[in-house]
Amino acid sequence: MVSQALHEENPEAVAGLVRAINRATMEIIADPAIGAAAVKEVEPLIDEELETLRLTFAMDNLIFSDETRALGVGAVDMERLARSISVIADLYDLPSEPAPEAVFDGSFLPDAGARSF
Repeated sequence: MVSQALHEENPEAVAGLVRAINRATMEIIADPAIGAAAVKEVEPLIDEELETLRLTFAMDNLIFSDETRALGVGAVDMERLARSISVIADLYDLPSEPAPEAVFDGSFLPDAGARSF
């Protein structure tokens, strides 16, 4: 997530951030132990083996889905996003609903091949 100001004033920085996050995500998908080792560098008290299991569990249950396989990591089904926005707007009795395009801009995503597993 980035601010509207950063999105508008420095789209190159946003694109670079998205590329870096995508690259790290894909590396961790390929080898969850890399992610656990990175966490261990920041928090040396963690159990690296347990953290690897946690990452694997999270990927199996939150990332690896039919939708993600079809769209690629990081992409969003805009119709589904619109429904989610509508539910939240109703729940909180918001006076208006933002358009999905105001919430998610997929133009910064790397090509689908770089986001597929």
